[in-house]
Amino acid sequence: MALLFIEIWFDWIPPYPQISLGTNGGHSVLSFLILYLLARAIRLYGLPKWFMRVSPFIYIGCSLLIALMGTVFLWQGYENKVGWVFHDNNPIVILSSVAFMMTFEQMKIGQSKFINHIAKSTLAVLLGHSAIFFIYTKQFKYLYDTFSGIQVIGYWALAITIVFCASIAIDQIRILLYKPIERLLIQTIKNNEILPINKP
Repeated sequence: MALLFIEIWFDWIPPYPQISLGTNGGHSVLSFLILYLLARAIRLYGLPKWFMRVSPFIYIGCSLLIALMGTVFLWQGYENKVGWVFHDNNPIVILSSVAFMMTFEQMKIGQSKFINHIAKSTLAVLLGHSAIFFIYTKQFKYLYDTFSGIQVIGYWALAITIVFCASIAIDQIRILLYKPIERLLIQTIKNNEILPINKP
């Protein structure tokens, strides 16, 4: 929690922009470690029961608040601040993520082989929407400029679904290609063939 507070204070607010941790709006190794530690603490110690009960409403409330903040910045002409609202080190974004996670935690979905299989490609989806966003940013802007209202939402939802499925498909191919390499590496390590030690 202390690390999270320091990151928010120096890299999201920030009171002293010249003193920055360099977390790039929550997109850094440090931010990832802090969020991992937060998730681990929640897994070990849990959250209050009242939070668990109202987690869906917290998630919806935070999401609406974030959307409202972004809209107000746009209306006021602060386009350069809109991205700041959606940064991963925004405490409202973090709270909504925790509430979203707790909402699904309470659902008795059970074990699904399909979901667990797709879950292996979670990192690929993250990289697909953040690391290579510049590839399809123009397409999203074209949809926004060409269509209006519910059409934009529909086409954006379709485009996001395509990016999601494409990221998973590419990563599943990677997993298939990597399996024989992984088996070979494991066998090589077991046989001590990487750095063979000549015993006397």
